[in-house]
Amino acid sequence: MIVSGLSNTRFTNAKAEFMERFEQPLMKINLAFALIMAALGWYGLYVMKFDGSVLTAVVIGTIAVVVAVVGWYRDSVYMLGGGTLGTALLMPTTLGMIPMILGFILFMLLISLRFFISFFDEEH
Repeated sequence: MIVSGLSNTRFTNAKAEFMERFEQPLMKINLAFALIMAALGWYGLYVMKFDGSVLTAVVIGTIAVVVAVVGWYRDSVYMLGGGTLGTALLMPTTLGMIPMILGFILFMLLISLRFFISFFDEEH
């Protein structure tokens, strides 16, 4: 019975190590998405002649980009994912709902991957 438990622990740790390979590339994709959305948002603000309502959304979206960048430097998946989601939801673009949906998908992929790794990385 003890040998079976040790074998199971090795198997779950191997799963966690395998999934950790995908975390850094996914973090890079999230950061790139947040920065691209910031550039598109500021360009959209310029095109809309710095309208007050759009300016407020872009400023708050820029704060979300800062959170994403800080999350990248701190290696914090949750800050990076939250910043990506905030940027996707707040930056106005001419692409409609597509960036919002894409940002939510990237957020869910990153956070669920972190939960998966945390779940299988636990020592029992």
